[in-house]
Parts: sequence; structure tokens; C-alpha cells
Amino acid sequence: MLEGKTDILITGAGPVGLFMACQLVKHNMRFRIIDQSPGVTAYSGALIIHAGTLELFRQLGLAEEAIARGRILKAMHFSFNGKKAVRLDIGHAGKNQSEYPYALLLEQHKTENILIRFLEKNRVKIERETALTDFSEFSDHVDNYITCGFTDEKIVSSYLVAADGGHSLVRSKLEIPLLGKTHSRSLFATDCKASVNLPENEALIAVSPGATTGLFPLGNGKWRIDGAFLWHDANSDISFRNISDHFKRKTKLDFGLNEPSWFSKFESHQRNALFFNTERCFLVGDAAHLYSPVGAQGMNHGMQDAANLAWKMSFVLKKWAKPCVLYTYEQERKQVSEKTAHISDRVFNVLSSDRSALKFFRLRLLPFMLKLFLPLIKTTKVKEYLFRSISGIGAVYQGSVLSRKSAYGRPCAGERMPFGVFTEGHKSEEITETIGNTRMQIFLLKKEQDTELFRKVIDRFKNQLFVREIEYKEATKLLFDRLSVKRTMFYLVRPDFYIACKGTDAEFLEKYLYRVLIPNGGS
Repeated sequence: MLEGKTDILITGAGPVGLFMACQLVKHNMRFRIIDQSPGVTAYSGALIIHAGTLELFRQLGLAEEAIARGRILKAMHFSFNGKKAVRLDIGHAGKNQSEYPYALLLEQHKTENILIRFLEKNRVKIERETALTDFSEFSDHVDNYITCGFTDEKIVSSYLVAADGGHSLVRSKLEIPLLGKTHSRSLFATDCKASVNLPENEALIAVSPGATTGLFPLGNGKWRIDGAFLWHDANSDISFRNISDHFKRKTKLDFGLNEPSWFSKFESHQRNALFFNTERCFLVGDAAHLYSPVGAQGMNHGMQDAANLAWKMSFVLKKWAKPCVLYTYEQERKQVSEKTAHISDRVFNVLSSDRSALKFFRLRLLPFMLKLFLPLIKTTKVKEYLFRSISGIGAVYQGSVLSRKSAYGRPCAGERMPFGVFTEGHKSEEITETIGNTRMQIFLLKKEQDTELFRKVIDRFKNQLFVREIEYKEATKLLFDRLSVKRTMFYLVRPDFYIACKGTDAEFLEKYLYRVLIPNGGS
């Protein structure tokens, strides 16, 4: 048997596993990534990338390519019984909240290929047709056993990251239960041709007595269509032919489906792993949580998992941070996951349940309510709230032991660093543009008070910290107001954009850093 050694082994090279690998490349970590599949499958899969994920793509220099290869979703149409009821413009729903104030439609195979090219440029090989067959966890390492064809190998790693999906081998062998429920009604998804009378950057949700269906443009007359048909027999066969034969009658939409390039039957879940990690093994993406398809949260949350875990893992391995930092991965990501699973499941029930009360609500009351409250939905405050809830920028880690503050007001420690544009010199920039994914960043917002004491503290952690000083002046006044800065204040921002610590005095910052980081770590 061959033997190898690495810092981190990633099992699973779907979008979440690939994204974890890309994060580790930027952190200059040693790792290997394996997957049983021979390559990327050409289907739309996880179709929507939200703003919070695009901001992480920007750190890797990949956001522009993703946007160029995808299409910005400009509007959502809602149809009831074949009649269009509402058109909701969402192209700039997150204006003043993100550099990417929209949802991006990008087929999963394109997302994966973008990430693969990044890895290839950085000389990372994805070990295809390679399976993790067994592993043993110890206090200081993991023994991993993999097989590729007729070759077996033992890999000794510091950590094992399971991005191996809903049927995770790692989660199963760790005997971690996946708690929650699976709906009995089967769903379908297909990429096919359809003569939909909509612009190719707008989508449709269609509700009728016989079906709830979503239609999303893929370009060139192709559409991603998914939904639930409310069959009398829940166990009826679901195939593309079966769906296309009944599509018009069930959906009340006046077009048919043809030329499928992909078809899938699946179930909707509301499930979270009881634990997201042991001492040396970590679950990310579908291995840790399964959601209903409502809101397109699965892949996006998996990538947020990876961003949360990657910087912590690298800081610990570089001896920049204390090992206890890794225990906050579950503490932070699980609370976000449980909330998302609960909300998306409730919406899914409203849209697909065949219970009489819910059918009456979605077919009779919902169209009326959408029309009645449309002016309210279009207001800035409501659009901002909805955007924060769906896009991934509204998640908070305020209960985390990594979130500490000595100054009150918003934004709080545990929230994402907010979007804010200011002018320095002759250049306008957005405050989060300089946040890298390899070090924490301290923003020193200077207003009268001397910052020499801050610099002395920061100098003891110069490997782990990058400092950005911004002075109060006319050009930065709006930024200071947005961040509620009354006197000199610091924001310590993590590589995944979250505020770790916030305060007005150097002593508070010093206590925080000594509790979390190692002075002159890695030197």
C-alpha cells in the first residue's frame, strides 16, 4: 500500500469541495482533493449564486468571470392558474448592500469549471475516480484510506473535510445522525427546450391546482424547469416523458417541453447533522445540511461553510491561532443552517402541500396578497430585508465566542462588514474590497484620538493582521456615519467578511487578540 501525507484531505469535488480547495490555495495550505466521479457533469444543478458567495468569489479573482458566464436575474414573475399576476423587479434588490445587488444564474457545471481552472492554474490536481474507503481519527491526525482503480493508499492528514454530499460516507462512519425530515412528495428538475414568453433574464414561478413550477432561463431557448406535480398517487412514476405529457394540463401554462439534456427526480429535505465536526473531521455543504430547493440556499451555504472553515483551519495549522478557534465552525454555521432549513421548509410547504388550507391559501389568497402588498414589497426597506435574508449577507454569528464588542450600535460584532463606498485621494472604493482571505483585517477609523496604542498592539500580531487606516474627512463622512463612528474606532474583520471584534480602545483589542491568536504566530 502506498503512503502519503498532507495537511488536509478533501473528499468530494462538487462545487463546495472545489471551493474549499480554492480557499486553501489562497491560504497556501497543503491539501489533496479526491472524488469518485470521472469529471464534471454538464447540467444546471445548483443554478443560483447569491451576493454573499459572489463576494467570496471576488476574493479569489473569480467574480467577473462568473458574471460574464452567467446572467443576472432581472425579475421574477408569479403566475396563478395560468394568469400572470405579479412581476417583481429584483435586478438591483441589494443596492447599497453589496457590490453584487442581484442573484446570478450560472449552471453548476460552469461554476465547477471556473473553480477547476483556478485550481489548475495553481497546479492543483483533482484526483478523479478515487474513493475514500475508510478512515481512523486520532487526537493529532487522521489516517485516510483511499483507492483508485487497483491502487490503494493511506494518507495521513491533520484534518479531513467531508464535501461528499447528502449520503456522506464520512458522516455515516462517524455515526452522526442527520436530523429532520424528508417530504414524501417527489420533485423533478430538467434542462430542456421550451417556448416561454419571457425575456431570457427573467424567471417564472407558476402555481396551479395541479403543480407548482419554477422556470429559469439558461439561454438559447433552454430553460431549467423544476417543481412538484400534485399527483393523486404520490408514487406515480416521474420521468421527463411523463412530465411533458401532462405539463400544460397540470401547470395551466401554454407551452410544452422538449429536447431534455438532463432530468432528475429528488426529494425535499429539512435536515441538519447533529454535529458539524469532531476534533479532526469536518462536514461541509450537503454532508452537513440538506434544504428544500426554495431560495437556492444549498450550494451557497456550502460555500459559506467552506469560507468559514478554511481560514480557521489555516490559522491553526500555521500556528497563528489557538486550536479552540476551530470549534467555532459548528457553533457559527449550525445556527445559520438550522434557521435557513426551517424557513425554506415553511415556504416549500406553502407552495407544494396538498393540504386543503394551504392549497386555498396559495391559489386564492396569495395572488390577492401579492397584488395588495406589491407597493410595500417594492419599498427600499422591505427589498433590503428580503435581499439580506436570501443573499447570504444577513447571516449573523453574534452568539459566537469569536464575536466581541466594547462599543454599541450597528453594525455589531458577529455581523458582516457592511457595504460602504468612500473616496480616498481621487479614487472611490468600497470598504470590503481590500478584505483578503488570508489574514484578518483591522479597519482603524480615525476621529481625533491618537492610534499609536493600537499600532503597538497590532504589531505583536503582524503575521495574522492587515491594517487599514481611514481618516475622518468630508470624503469619508458618509462611511463614518454608516458605521456609527463617533470617536476613533476599530473593526477587526475576519477573512470571511464577518466582524470579529469592535471597540474604541486598544486594551480591549489586545485582550481579544491574546485570547484568540498567538503573538508573532508562525514566526
